Amino acid sequence: MALSTEGNLLQTASGLMTLYSQDKMTLKTDSDMDLIVAKSLNIEMGEDLDWHTDGNMTLSASGTMELRSDRPMTLDTDSDMTLHAKRNLLQTASGLMNFYSQDNMTLEAESDMELIARNDMNMTITGSLNMDINEDLDGHTNGHMRLTSVNTMTMSSVESMVLQSNNQMTIYSYNSMDIASDWEMRLLSYKDMLIESSADMEIYADNIWQDAISIDLDADFVDIGVAGASVNILGSLTVSESLVIESTVSSSGPSTGALVVAGGVGIGENLNVNADVAIGNNLTVTNNTTLNGTLTASGEVFAKDDVTIGTSHVLMFAPTNSSVSVKWRMRTDPASGDLIFEAASDVPNFTNWVYKDAINF
Repeated sequence: MALSTEGNLLQTASGLMTLYSQDKMTLKTDSDMDLIVAKSLNIEMGEDLDWHTDGNMTLSASGTMELRSDRPMTLDTDSDMTLHAKRNLLQTASGLMNFYSQDNMTLEAESDMELIARNDMNMTITGSLNMDINEDLDGHTNGHMRLTSVNTMTMSSVESMVLQSNNQMTIYSYNSMDIASDWEMRLLSYKDMLIESSADMEIYADNIWQDAISIDLDADFVDIGVAGASVNILGSLTVSESLVIESTVSSSGPSTGALVVAGGVGIGENLNVNADVAIGNNLTVTNNTTLNGTLTASGEVFAKDDVTIGTSHVLMFAPTNSSVSVKWRMRTDPASGDLIFEAASDVPNFTNWVYKDAINF
């Protein structure tokens, strides 16, 4: 089946409109293409489905709209593309599914929307991509899934939203990206997943009974990035394995560094720090503390219990005033057990200790 015109292509039906072909179907126009149905629109193909227009493409149905092909499906326009259904919007291809628009693309359904491809699914839009559904959104492909917009990308569903690929999934916008669901949202890929925006990105799901945003895949990495901007997570973030922060920004206070936490931090295992640690308030240690270097205290040191000072039992008193040139130490004699006071005045090494006094306990 082939319909071709260099002007407008307009098909209108007050009831059901059905286009059916066991072979390839081509609808082509050098101007606008409109298919407007007061009830349901069914297009079923045994072979390829190829629609092309150099103007606007509009498919509208007051009932259900269904586009089905057992082979590749291509919708191509050099201007705006609009698919609108008052009820369900269903598109199924056993081969490749392509959406291409040089301007804006709008897919809208008052009820469920299903986009199913047995092979790759591509949406490439030079303008904005808008998918607005009052019920469920289900996009599924066994091949690659690519949703690309040079302008704003908006996907919205009042109920659940599912985008699933058995291969790679790429969602990319050169402008802002807004993916929202008032119910559960699931992004599922069995290989690499890339979600990227050159401007603001918002991924949001909300429900009174169940809040859930799931990003699942069997691959080595997931990239969620916004070039030159921040990614905000409005709720809790649970990481079941290691969390690696590759930023090397140093910390000069509690509000700077590669990781900044406004509240408290609970750690159930070891904490290893490779550089200095600054504590702005009290430090409480409920078990043993091991210091492998020098302990310097600018204030008083208070011990509630016994203090054991090394194996040599030496307590050193270093001068804090630069005009004082004597250093004292107190130790115990290992033979007699006497407490011995000694002084050294050989600045700056303080190695020539001179016996001053001894006290026998």
